[in-house]
Amino acid sequence: MKYALFLLISFCCFQLSAVTHPDNGQELCFEYSNVDRGLKYQKDDDTAFFPFVNCSDRKIILDTVYSNKTSSHTIYRFYNPKKLKVIYPGQRDTLFFTKRELYSEVTGLFDNSFSIEFENSDVVQHLNIFCEIDFNYGKLTAEDVLLPTVNRGDSILFSGAFYNGGTDPVTINRPYRYGTNSQLDCLNEYPIKIMPGHTKELQFSLKTEHLLNQYEGSVAFETNEGSRRSYRSTKIDYSGRLISVGTPSIQFDSLTLHKFVDKSGDGRFEFFFENDGDEPLIIKWCKTSCGCLVASWPKEPIEPGERGVIKVRYDTKRIGPINKSITVSSNAPQEVVMLRVKGYVKNVDPQPGK
Repeated sequence: MKYALFLLISFCCFQLSAVTHPDNGQELCFEYSNVDRGLKYQKDDDTAFFPFVNCSDRKIILDTVYSNKTSSHTIYRFYNPKKLKVIYPGQRDTLFFTKRELYSEVTGLFDNSFSIEFENSDVVQHLNIFCEIDFNYGKLTAEDVLLPTVNRGDSILFSGAFYNGGTDPVTINRPYRYGTNSQLDCLNEYPIKIMPGHTKELQFSLKTEHLLNQYEGSVAFETNEGSRRSYRSTKIDYSGRLISVGTPSIQFDSLTLHKFVDKSGDGRFEFFFENDGDEPLIIKWCKTSCGCLVASWPKEPIEPGERGVIKVRYDTKRIGPINKSITVSSNAPQEVVMLRVKGYVKNVDPQPGK
């Protein structure tokens, strides 16, 4: 009897707590209106969220969510991926606020205050996010990785290590792939935290079907280091050599050439290459990124061990920087190779009196 009475009282109390809420009279009933996110570094990714329920008996329409601080003091900003607008009675959902990446001079304690307004309502609700922002004095360094020589088509498993020589823990959020890295897979789970004075090995898998016989690449990472101006500056460089059996191969002396020239001067570039495979190499075509660049290439097959040249001419009547690309297609396994010309065409001042 006592147990049954206890259950009855507990059930009634539960029902009472379900229909009352500390935000009584508000449009939305939030589970809490203040969040303390603690210490965050300027380049940390972070999200603050506020669960709520429409505990009224009518449809509520969200109008605007705006910050009550100036832009220099707004550490978080409203973000709702579902484009929340109409909230029906009893509907549960969450408002999200994401942290911005901050400039180095932004440090200290911050109270981010946000106001919420609704259509056809004079009620304004408020949410607050507290945090402390600090500069991250971590510093990651990595040594270049020389990969073993393998036959073309083999996959290479290798590791690269980051050492944190700074005074703060560094978080690696995710890897980026660019350049020759389309065949590179990162095998770790992210994010990864590296404490000061510690080393962390990262694991990679590299497919080799479409690489040059002599190749190099980089895999870059986004971190929360304060000294990094860009995620691309935190990287691991790797290089290696392939053995091509039963295929041609194209190996350039250089993939990028530079030239600084006067207006109407010599705008010729020559990219020398070798067929270091064991079948004849055929250059199918060369495409330039601009009509100011004209390319010519050998039309006859290049036998194994022979060398050839792709000639490029830039229109030096155009004054200013040179930064153009040439795409080379062949019957080699890597199919296309990207070449680049860089430099500057400067104007020549006329002689006095002319």
